[in-house]
Amino acid sequence: MNEVTKVKASIKGIIDAIFHSIDKENTLIYESAKDSKFLKQAVLAAKEGSVEDFYNSLIFPIERFTEGLLNYEVSPDDRTHFLFMNSRFIESHFQQVIRMKEGSACCTDKSISIMLALSRWLLKDVRIEFDYNAEYTYHLPKTVFTTHEDIEEFFMALYRLHYGNSKDFIELMNTRYTK
Repeated sequence: MNEVTKVKASIKGIIDAIFHSIDKENTLIYESAKDSKFLKQAVLAAKEGSVEDFYNSLIFPIERFTEGLLNYEVSPDDRTHFLFMNSRFIESHFQQVIRMKEGSACCTDKSISIMLALSRWLLKDVRIEFDYNAEYTYHLPKTVFTTHEDIEEFFMALYRLHYGNSKDFIELMNTRYTK
């Protein structure tokens, strides 16, 4: 076995071990709570193919708890709740537009910057303004989402999309954010 093959095998072994560890941790977390009435109902609903019952028995109570925590400890603002409870959904949409318009280089850093700016705006009423004169700007979007208005408009279109009103999101994607 040559040196390159040994290195590749070692890297594969490390990656396999990492994913095995993650799977094992997820299994341990589930096993510690699997006797819960709520989890038993959720498992039964999923096995029966009832998406609605699965949602109502597991996801809805978790969402209600999270909404209460955010409302009581962070902010009563629904947009803030949406940001924190749907951050992956929101960030992935910003990231996809950045990838389409600017390429994939640093698109994750750019979407993270946008998410931080959104949270500061919603929590502290700090206007979104990026410092393009800073020493490092790799983490800032260059051609899209460069203004407070653009970011707020896209965020609010995602907010409405999430709650069933797709008109603004579709319009933005068709007129401004497609190639």
